[in-house]
Amino acid sequence: MPARIWVPQTLVGDRYYRLEPSVGSSTVPSAFGRARSPRSGERGVWPHVAVEVDRGKLLSAISNAVVGVHREHYGRGAETVRTLIQGDCVVCVLEGIYTTGEKTLIAANNFGAVREGRQTFQDAMRDTFVGEVEGLTGRDVVAFFSAISPDPDMGIEVFVLAAEGT
Repeated sequence: MPARIWVPQTLVGDRYYRLEPSVGSSTVPSAFGRARSPRSGERGVWPHVAVEVDRGKLLSAISNAVVGVHREHYGRGAETVRTLIQGDCVVCVLEGIYTTGEKTLIAANNFGAVREGRQTFQDAMRDTFVGEVEGLTGRDVVAFFSAISPDPDMGIEVFVLAAEGT
């Protein structure tokens, strides 16, 4: 997998911003005061300026990140995905998620085994999913939920973001 470029971003109200290196003595708006370094994990304020990010690009980036984690670690990504952001909630709706083996189990009325396997996977990958969303939104994730449905072949990933400015 190619290396990811970490671009700090944050959600302020209904607008998204990313930080770009500043020239001179520009300051960072208070909403960015808790930006996190991807390498050290330390928080701090760096000499950056806020640049508004296109909402569609952010939604697409979150969708691609979530599907990418599935593809890389589960062996298959969703056929389609759409991401919605409302207030402090990020919801990814994934369709066409099941592997051939899972479809066989579902057809044999053994959805419980599929659900248990998927839940175990989500528990193991929680930090990876959360890290992707935190890196793209610039806000901490305080809760992560995952659910699947046998028919239709769908799943959801829900991320609850920390309140702005915390």
